[in-house]
Amino acid sequence: MHINPNLFIIARPPNQIVWNYKTHTQYELNIHYAKRLSELIYNPNSFDADASMDAEFLASGIISTSKQTTSTWKWDELSKIFHIGTKDIPCEHEPQDIEEWSVHYLEHCNEILKKPAPDFLSEKCSPLDLIPLPPPLLTGSLEMPLAQSLISRKTCRSFTEDEICLSHASTLLYLSLGYLKEREQDADETIPETLRSRRSSPSGGGPERMRWFYLCPSD
Repeated sequence: MHINPNLFIIARPPNQIVWNYKTHTQYELNIHYAKRLSELIYNPNSFDADASMDAEFLASGIISTSKQTTSTWKWDELSKIFHIGTKDIPCEHEPQDIEEWSVHYLEHCNEILKKPAPDFLSEKCSPLDLIPLPPPLLTGSLEMPLAQSLISRKTCRSFTEDEICLSHASTLLYLSLGYLKEREQDADETIPETLRSRRSSPSGGGPERMRWFYLCPSD
């Protein structure tokens, strides 16, 4: 017998949570199940097909009769859990090719768009909390070539505390987080209208985990 390699365990007193991050399934174990799972982890060959707990572990996929192949992961385990756990949309019938995935993802997006926006999006900020920004600098006035900007970029932990002008702040925010007017035509009819606004970087996740940015420099 083999222990599923895509598991992590969370202590949630008085029980223990076993989480399969690949299939997005969770199991709550009481002390008896937790103890038995520990025994199987230390000695998978102690599996007893006639024992009810062992049979439940087998049916749930926590253990299996065959060893699951996993790709070599060269980073830490937490990054692996995040990468695999957020890679695909969990669904009852997993698509088998890129066409099926595309149809499934589009249906998922349309389903999310039917839901109301989170409450915090409807909350109005006080005018005192807002900083008016000037229009961002025109992209044609930014003459540094891409290669030079990448070479010059560096992560800094020591800051000069010098101020930057609002026009530079506005331009940085617009180019990094804003919906770019220059990309308004860079979308086709297969993309839902409410998802056609394009930024310079991809979203950090699917529609459910999408970050919301409202950057509206004055014209």
